[in-house]
Amino acid sequence: MGTFWKPNILVVIVLGLIVQPFVFLYVNKPRYFVLYFLLLIGVMIFSPDFIGAFILICPIHGYIIARRYKGQDVRPWFARWWVTILCFLVMLSLLITIRVFFFDLFRVPANSMSPFLNPGDKLVVDKRGFGNYRYFGMQFSKIPASVNLERGDVIVFQYPKNTSID
Repeated sequence: MGTFWKPNILVVIVLGLIVQPFVFLYVNKPRYFVLYFLLLIGVMIFSPDFIGAFILICPIHGYIIARRYKGQDVRPWFARWWVTILCFLVMLSLLITIRVFFFDLFRVPANSMSPFLNPGDKLVVDKRGFGNYRYFGMQFSKIPASVNLERGDVIVFQYPKNTSID
């Protein structure tokens, strides 16, 4: 079973600044974690300009929850600071694995495909079977392609003069 506890406010603020939505696991509010995590994904996809708001909102909300926390609640397994960090690292490694080997997001840089694709449009690229596995300019693996290209396929490639640009 768990033990009775009250969250440490300093730990709440540090976790809120570093691993924003995951702070709600530490303060024993898994529903808030799910809500903030989904909001964060939505903001990252649709309006990344507001991502800075999460850096402020999560520690403030976590602080408010920690101040009002009743000491008679039983501490669940996920409400330890190291488990919160571990959950964040597992999620981050899953995200990087998916983006390196399966799918990645790109923005169209030029109007060469206009009117079908315009500058600034976002693309989700399927990497499976094409052999060039990169992330943030770092090459993780390069193997021969096992999938044939078909007419109408959009290709994302490395810029020949600067291979750090996709």
